[in-house]
Amino acid sequence: MDRIFSSSKGQSAIEYLMSYGWMLLVVAVIGSAVFSIVSNQGVESVNGFGDSIDVDGFGLSTTNVVQLDLRNLEREPIDVRSVRIIDSEGNERKINNSEELGTGGTSIVDVWGFSESDQINEYDVEIIYDEGSMKNLYEKGSLNIRADLVPQLNEPGDWIQVKEGNNRLGTEDGFYVMKYEAKPYNTETDGLVIDGSTGTDYWAHGSYEPRSVPDGKPWINSSYNAGGPQTNMRDACQILDERNPRYNIQIMSNAQYMTLARQIEKNSANWDEENVGNQTQDTGPGGLYRGNSNIETATGCRPANSTVNATENLDACKKDGKQLRSLELNSGEYIWDLSGNAWETVRVGEQKLTNGYSCSESSLYEWHKLPGEKTGNSEVCSFVQPYSTNKSENNDTAIHQLGSAEGYNSTHGLGSIQSRSESFRDENMILRRGGSWDLGAKAGLMASSTTHESYAVSDKTGFRCTATIKENT
Repeated sequence: MDRIFSSSKGQSAIEYLMSYGWMLLVVAVIGSAVFSIVSNQGVESVNGFGDSIDVDGFGLSTTNVVQLDLRNLEREPIDVRSVRIIDSEGNERKINNSEELGTGGTSIVDVWGFSESDQINEYDVEIIYDEGSMKNLYEKGSLNIRADLVPQLNEPGDWIQVKEGNNRLGTEDGFYVMKYEAKPYNTETDGLVIDGSTGTDYWAHGSYEPRSVPDGKPWINSSYNAGGPQTNMRDACQILDERNPRYNIQIMSNAQYMTLARQIEKNSANWDEENVGNQTQDTGPGGLYRGNSNIETATGCRPANSTVNATENLDACKKDGKQLRSLELNSGEYIWDLSGNAWETVRVGEQKLTNGYSCSESSLYEWHKLPGEKTGNSEVCSFVQPYSTNKSENNDTAIHQLGSAEGYNSTHGLGSIQSRSESFRDENMILRRGGSWDLGAKAGLMASSTTHESYAVSDKTGFRCTATIKENT
C-alpha cells in the first residue's frame, strides 16, 4: 500500500479500549483512499478545525509526505491557498497551492519533508483559503502523528525542492538540488574563487566548499574521486553532508538528473514557441532550449522568476525564441545550466561505471545522435543495458536513463552522445551530462559522455550536489 493514513474519527472509542490495554488497527475506506488508526504508543489524532474546513483523514506516505484529506464545510466553493505544518521549535513545512473545493468536496493535500518516527509528535496546522470575495481566511488546528518534521536544508545559496520524484527512477522520495552549478567558495575570505578553477593549491588549503550561487564560474578541474591533494567532487559535497545530519548530500545522481529532465521535456515553457516536440530549424535553434555560453551569470540580468537569454547578449532578459540557460520544473522553479555551460558529472550507483552508458559500437571519442531516426550520416546510438546495483537505476531501460521517454531525439535539440571505443573503456569511466559551452548543437538536456576516467580533470566539467532526507532520523 503506497499510503498509510490515520483517521481522526472514533477517537473516544479508541481511548476507551486503550485503557484496557488494547493494541488496535482499525481500517476504514473513504472514497478511494484507505485510512487506518494505528495505536502503539498513543493515539494519532487531529484536533480543532471544523469551522470552514475539516480534516477527514491524514497520514504519512512512503515518500516523505504528510497527507491531509481536507473537506469543505461551507455552502459555497473555497480555494485552499496554502497549508503549513509547524513543530514545537518553530520549524515548518509549507505548501502553496490553489486547490478548489466545492461544497462538501474533499481533496488530499501533500506536504513534503517528513520522515517516519517511532513516537507520536504534535504539530500546529494552519490553512489559508479564499471564499468568494473574501481572501486569505484562516483555519487552524493541531495534528498528532507518528512522523518527524525534517527542518529544511540550511545551506547558503539557492537550492530547489524537487518534491515530485519519479517512481520508475527511484527518486519518489524527493530531493533538494543546487539551482546553479556548484561554484567554489573560499570560506576564509568569504568570496568565490576567481575563474571557477580548483587547482591543487585550493583544495590543500581546506577552506573551499561548493555553493549554489548565480555569480561566478562553475567549479571545474575537479576529479570525481581521485585521492591525494587533488580536488575531489565527492569530498566537496561531503563537506555539506557533514553539517546536515538529517540529509544525505552527494553529487547528483543520474536518476536525479533524469527526474529533472523528465519534467523539463514535458513543459512547453522550455521549448521554442512553447511547442513541445518542436524540432530544430536551419534558420534558428528551435527545439528544446539549451544554453551553451562560456560566460558567468550576469548579476544585472537575473530576474527571479524568468528565463534569461544566454547566447550572445545577456542584456536580453526575456524569452525571445533563442537558447536559454534556465529551464522550468513542475514546481515553477527554474534550474540553471542543466543543458550546457559545463558538463556535469553524475553518480550512477555505488559501484564504478561500466560500459552500459556507452554506445555498443564506437571509435575513439565518437559522437552519436540520441536514439531516434538517423539524421544524414550521423549514427543513431544503440545503448547496451546500463548496469547498476543502485535501487534508483535498476530494472530500467537505457532510453529511460539516458534519453527522452517521449521519443524526442537530437533533431529536437536534446543533444548528442559522446562515447568511447570499447577497447578504451573500463570500469573507471564516469558519466557526464548536458554538454559544455563549446559544443553547439551537440549540447542539450539529454547529452551524455563516457569518455573520462574517474581521476581525470577538465576545464569544461563541473558538478552539483543534491540532498535527500535520511530515513528514520
